[in-house]
Amino acid sequence: MVRSRFMAQMEQLNTELIVMGTLCENALEKVANALENPTDEVSRDIIILSKKTEEKERELENICINLLLKQQPVASDLRQISSALKMVTDMRRIGEVAGNIAEILSQDNLRMDYDTSILKKMAAATKKMVSNTLDAFVKSDIRTAQQVERDDDQVDELFAQSKHELIQIIRNSQDSGEQAIDYLMTVDINTLPLGKTEIDGDRVFLQVMEARTHELTDESYEVHRDYMDIQIDIDGCEVIETALNGVTPIGEYRPDFQKAAACAGAGGRCV
Repeated sequence: MVRSRFMAQMEQLNTELIVMGTLCENALEKVANALENPTDEVSRDIIILSKKTEEKERELENICINLLLKQQPVASDLRQISSALKMVTDMRRIGEVAGNIAEILSQDNLRMDYDTSILKKMAAATKKMVSNTLDAFVKSDIRTAQQVERDDDQVDELFAQSKHELIQIIRNSQDSGEQAIDYLMTVDINTLPLGKTEIDGDRVFLQVMEARTHELTDESYEVHRDYMDIQIDIDGCEVIETALNGVTPIGEYRPDFQKAAACAGAGGRCV
């Protein structure tokens, strides 16, 4: 009786995983379409799907927790439940990123002068991987799982192509862009010491620091004259707002900090 109840809950888990996967697949498909023809309606649909994946994550987490606490699964069942939890987290992330892309594409003044064909291929390949991964998990299909691994190599290759194109775009306006992006994609920034790490002398360098965040209303935009500033949160959480319509300096440029305070009108974008 206990085992039959457990198996029924596992079946429910698999069913809800497929539902969540379908939400992710739909979001990825709409993102691919939006890259070619961005509209407010499509962006809203993607954001709704993104929120639904968050809701489904909480629902699936509750199912997994109940299975762990009430059913006392054996080792093989425990592996299946822990794998499901990891998949839920990854799918929630897919939905979240899709929502972020939709918000960016909904900007009225967004310039779409970048060839998005590779990104659309990546979205299609990722959608296929989500579907096959869930199929392999539910059916315990090793061959399908191995095919997903091969598909992942294809996505990695598309990512490399996209990265190369982006680097070429950045190089047209900033000679150090390639080195900066290559370094960030290859180094484990969690292991870097506090302070300055030179990549190419004073032309390209990385600055690791500890800082306290402030209220958004207490902060101003900043502009840079000599450097392109790439900011990444290694730990913690922060709101970084980018002005898509340009900014107006409101203070003297400080060469020691390589920046000046600025203000911006409508069109700010929170990331």
